[in-house]
Order: sequence, then structure tokens, then C-alpha cells
Amino acid sequence: MNDVYCKCVDCRKEFTKEEVESTDCCPNCGSTGIPLAPENDVEIKINWLELRILSVWAERWALVNNNKYPNMMKTLFAIVKDLQDQYPNSAPLTLAGELKEIQNSGFDVTSSVPFSNDVPLPEKVRWN
Repeated sequence: MNDVYCKCVDCRKEFTKEEVESTDCCPNCGSTGIPLAPENDVEIKINWLELRILSVWAERWALVNNNKYPNMMKTLFAIVKDLQDQYPNSAPLTLAGELKEIQNSGFDVTSSVPFSNDVPLPEKVRWN
């Protein structure tokens, strides 16, 4: 059996060295993104909220720069999906995921909702 040599950053499919020797893109999806090497896999301890912040910021950056980097959103969501799948019952890591969850609950996310800065935070997340 052949060992995994790399994994596509976009479609997440794994390949042996033989499968990618004569290619300049992912044989499965055609991505030209830098493939992931298994020897660079790491485990990181992070708070879920910190990961959400990083993911939402990355999502925003990808949206703003979509014309310059049209594949970035696809790459970002592929990475975030792998992270989210490790903790499927946790809050969504992206704003798009959060809006989808709200929409799935039956709330109309297209309607305008008045927000006020005067509404206090719940006690469990207040700093003072």
C-alpha cells in the first residue's frame, strides 16, 4: 500500500507520490493551490471562540479580495469544514455558517432586524 504524499488544499483528497508526479495541479479538482504535506500536520490547542474570530476574519478578507483571489473562498471553506467536522456540535466557525444555522431554524435572515447598542450582554459573557 502506498503512503499519502500530499492532500489538496481545496478538495481535501489525498494522493500518493505516484499519483501526482507528473501533474501541476490537483488530479481531482484542478486546484493549483499548494498541496498539504502530511508531515506538516500539527495539533493546536485553541479556544473555539478564538478559532471563530480567525475564521470570520479570514472569511471577510476572502470576500473583500474575491476579485484578486477568486479561489480563496473555496479554499477557506474547505479548511474550515475540516475544522468544523472535528466538533460538529459547536457553533459555526464562519459568519456564513452562522447565518445558515439561523436560517435553518426558520428565521428570515433577509428581513431587517433593529439592533441596539443599549442591549446588555448576558451575564455569563460580561467582563464587568
